Amino acid sequence: MRTVKYICYCIAALLLLGACHKDKGNYTYHDVPALYVDTAGTQTRFEVFQSQDKVTINPKLIYDGNASQLSHLWRLYVATNVFDTLSRYKQIDVTIPRPPGTYTLEYEAVDSTGRKALMQYTVVVVPPIPSGWMVAYETAAGNTDVDVIRAPEFITGVKDTVMRNVYSKRNGATMPGKPVAIYYLTTAFTHLYTDKTGEKLQNTDFGFVQNYQQMFLLGNPPATPAPQGFYPGSFNGGMLIDNGGVYWTSENSYVGKVTVDAKGYEAAPFIYTQYAKQGGFYDQLNRRFVVIEQQTSQASLYPNADATARFNLNNIGKQLLYIERGFGENPSPAVDPYKYSIFKDVSGNGRYLYVINFQKPATPDVAAVDITTAPDIQDAQYFAVSNLGPAMLYATAQKVYNFQVNTASNTISTPAVAFQAPAGEAITCMRLLKGMATFGTGGILPDMDSRFLYIATWDAAAGTGKVYLYAANITSGQLGAAPLKVWTVGGKVGDMNYKRS
Repeated sequence: MRTVKYICYCIAALLLLGACHKDKGNYTYHDVPALYVDTAGTQTRFEVFQSQDKVTINPKLIYDGNASQLSHLWRLYVATNVFDTLSRYKQIDVTIPRPPGTYTLEYEAVDSTGRKALMQYTVVVVPPIPSGWMVAYETAAGNTDVDVIRAPEFITGVKDTVMRNVYSKRNGATMPGKPVAIYYLTTAFTHLYTDKTGEKLQNTDFGFVQNYQQMFLLGNPPATPAPQGFYPGSFNGGMLIDNGGVYWTSENSYVGKVTVDAKGYEAAPFIYTQYAKQGGFYDQLNRRFVVIEQQTSQASLYPNADATARFNLNNIGKQLLYIERGFGENPSPAVDPYKYSIFKDVSGNGRYLYVINFQKPATPDVAAVDITTAPDIQDAQYFAVSNLGPAMLYATAQKVYNFQVNTASNTISTPAVAFQAPAGEAITCMRLLKGMATFGTGGILPDMDSRFLYIATWDAAAGTGKVYLYAANITSGQLGAAPLKVWTVGGKVGDMNYKRS
């Protein structure tokens, strides 16, 4: 019995030794190359404006083999629904045209054996061009592009952001010519004009809708486009001044050139609103005001003023430098607010402030103040007036002045310097943020109406454009001691305006 157990132990030991003996079979072994995406310290979540901002990712791919043999794939999807194959290159640099929402962006690298490395990123697409302060500027090449500024001072709950080059990013190129006017006209369209052309744009993403010629419904655009200004009319339609001619819109298309009488006219680049009329303008050729009748191309003259009036709307006799609705006589839409205007002598240095009530052409002269001796008024290029108080501002290339208008005494306060451009910078545009209701002081921005002033400057030597934001006193026009914000923009600013979402 012991002999049998001994033999069993020996057999077991031999089997164990055989199992541990090194296999000397004829095999070839290879190390498998590493293939994965290293995510340490990399950004995995992106927030972009629809069709505007680019998602740029160059994944840190770890691979020990021949990288030229790898294939790459980028896909965008929600849940299991793949929407777009965005790229077949390792690095991606694309805009996201999909509607606002949260998406998964997946990167896939595949080697020659079919092994895969996967990495997923979160992409949040937000509305492409939300509300903000539109800034139209001249580029280094002499064309026009647009930035949009968003800040918590005038848009509640947002981060301080400058959306760059929103026009050229969407449309593939800048607009020919220097900027003349940018205006949010309706919830559907924004209008952008240069000294050479103009376009109607989608509010959602600044995408092209119509060119200058297509905007004229009856096919009668000016032979050589020369836009000078664009303003809303009394019925929320647009009013265009081109080479001294006035054109009005219906359903966002130009339907006619305004005619007056046999004398003809040459419009100053301003349009003002008036209750029950299409709007009004100043005829520089005959130095008179003209009112456009409701929903028609025909304009009319105002009745002559009484002999006691300090000026006659039919015979001002001066050159208009500025006119805009302002403070006073606007308790309801049935009564227009006063219009504040600045004139100069046709020859000579005289400067005059007229506050006008167009609803009473027999006695339109709310105020008529000789402001010839106001500091630097001869060099004033830009003007602004408050909706909510008797405050006005004017600007030269270097300074902004503020003053108050007293219509009862027919005087103004002594203008005070409110802003001095830093060395090397010149002022190129100035705008108050104003409520956009046609006749009243409310509208889109009732809480911020006339309370913020935007001043654009240009440093020619540095090639740098800036926009300064100041808090403004609605009654005096006095500005804060320091700017609330200063932004650098893409070029020399020609016009600025507020845009709703």
